[in-house]
Amino acid sequence: MKTLTKKHILGYTAFSAAAGLLLAVLRTVISLGSLEPGIEMYMQGTPLPTILHIVIVLCAIAVCTAGLQKFCDNPAADKDAPISQFTLFASMFCGFLLFAYDFFLIYDVGSANWDAIGPLIGRPQTAAVTMASAVFTLCLMLFAIPAAISFLKTARGNLKPSQPFFETMVVIWLIMFALHAYFDASIAFNSPIKIMRILTMLALTLFAICEVRRSLDIVTSRLYFPIAFLAVLLGLTHGISDAVLLGAGKIVLAEGYLGIAVELSYVLYILSRLLRFCVDKPAASASDFDDSTTGDL
Repeated sequence: MKTLTKKHILGYTAFSAAAGLLLAVLRTVISLGSLEPGIEMYMQGTPLPTILHIVIVLCAIAVCTAGLQKFCDNPAADKDAPISQFTLFASMFCGFLLFAYDFFLIYDVGSANWDAIGPLIGRPQTAAVTMASAVFTLCLMLFAIPAAISFLKTARGNLKPSQPFFETMVVIWLIMFALHAYFDASIAFNSPIKIMRILTMLALTLFAICEVRRSLDIVTSRLYFPIAFLAVLLGLTHGISDAVLLGAGKIVLAEGYLGIAVELSYVLYILSRLLRFCVDKPAASASDFDDSTTGDL
């Protein structure tokens, strides 16, 4: 079976980033012309959104073909290596943005008389605020802090036994983010914008799970790299276009620009992890590059 080298990793990374940027532009242009404001649904009889979604799926399949090959680098074997300056910056950026997101979320909820979590404090549910949305809003506020700490610990190169715990908080926060978007009653459940948002969050969540497994020495390159490529592709496609559409008033996003900023900063973090494998590192033993020693899902 073919073994993918550092050049192949760099090629897949470049393709994922370039395709994500191009698809973000296409999705923005198509949505500006075909998306009905408020309901986040495309106008009937418009073929371009369908073509766009087909292209996104094809690009996602293309980056996932990396999992059919064996890589020269093993993410688990690299976990104790010094972090790069790029990862240091991306980790700090993610951590501070998460703290900022949590601060402003608490401020917004509090300034609105805590209506967003009203059902949890004895108030009746409304069409916009259900028990489910209140629960996930509270969870977003609670888990953002340990998730931010995880990135700050990564920036310090701190891989003590507590690191998998804090990385798990990132997984939980991303899941809460996806569920919060899903239970947003102001947007139709079958909205293609909402579906894209949730799928992107799930891709980022899968990578966060891989990071936990990497810290525990049980991740394989055939799992780690394809998920990372997919997360970059979808993260750029969704995050950039949603930021423009939000500014244009085409969509309504409860998390606002800060939510998009956190998403894009995590994509930056993933890119920093991928590019770490594209540089020369000290030689390691042959067992470090054997996927069979790290286990499967």
